[in-house]
This record gives sequence, structure tokens and C-alpha cells, in this order.
Amino acid sequence: MSAFSRLVDAVSSVVSSHDVRLETPMGPRKIFVYPSGRLSSFHEKTVIEDVLDELNADDVFYDIGANFGRYACTIGVVKPDVQVVAIEPHPKNFEILQSNFKRNRINADTLECALSKQSGKMRLQEEDHPARHNLTTSGNEGVLVDVKTGDEIIGRVAKRSRLCRWYSQLRGHS
Repeated sequence: MSAFSRLVDAVSSVVSSHDVRLETPMGPRKIFVYPSGRLSSFHEKTVIEDVLDELNADDVFYDIGANFGRYACTIGVVKPDVQVVAIEPHPKNFEILQSNFKRNRINADTLECALSKQSGKMRLQEEDHPARHNLTTSGNEGVLVDVKTGDEIIGRVAKRSRLCRWYSQLRGHS
């Protein structure tokens, strides 16, 4: 570990009230959640800060297209009274997602499937970046994944749901 990394770890342990450690396809990442509720810099940080502000104890947070769990893990660490449901269709991303929940000691519901208006199977076309996969009904390229409807997914979760992060991979499949 470099001197800079040790310094960052030391400073974060003093000023951070929560530390989210993530394995990603691009390598390990860390998100600091400061006592003020603000996050260290990362893509879409203001979105997750707004969600954290809105979530109440006993809410359910659905992370649809959870990828490796940046949102789901952050919410699971910061708001342990919120039920986290993470839905990720890509097998490799799903494996990383489950590992990140374990690494951060988060008890979350995970479903290895995609969300669409009809149940069944669809192809998940793989792009050059793990967050840019797209569902398709045409062609034979990509990974064959299970697809569930929103009603099927919500039926598996007993608590009420209030907020949902809708991921862009669902374009045209809602």
C-alpha cells in the first residue's frame, strides 16, 4: 500500500462515518460517506445523496440493473434499516455484486434477472463497459438471461416500496 493510500485510509477513518468498499470490473473502489451525509466524488454522487436524504427506515430500495452495487451497497451501509433489493442480469456482474454485499456485511435480496414487461428469457448484449449492456429480443449475440416483471419481483418482497433507481438498460422494456 502506498503512503498516499495509507494517508487516505487514515483521514477517512477520522472524518468518514461510513466506508463502502467495492470490487468493480475496473478494480477496487472506495466510497466515503461523511458525517454530513455527503459522499466522496463518484459518478452520479448527487443522485445517491438525494436518495439517501429521501429514504426512511423500513423503506425498500430497488436497484434495478445494480451492476456491481455502487448504489445498493452505499444505501445498505448508510441506511441499514432500509431493505435493499438488487437486480442484476449479467452473471459476472451478479457475482461481483454478491461479493460486494458480503464484503460490506449487507443483508440484501439479490435477483439474477432483468426487468421487463413480460417474463421469460432475453439476450443481454454486452458492450465495452459493464454498465452499458442492453436487453434485446433480436439476434443470438449476448448472454441469455432470465427476465421478470415488476409484479413478480415486488411479489418476492413483503415490505412496501417507496423509491426505485431505474437503470438505463430498461429503455423500451418497461
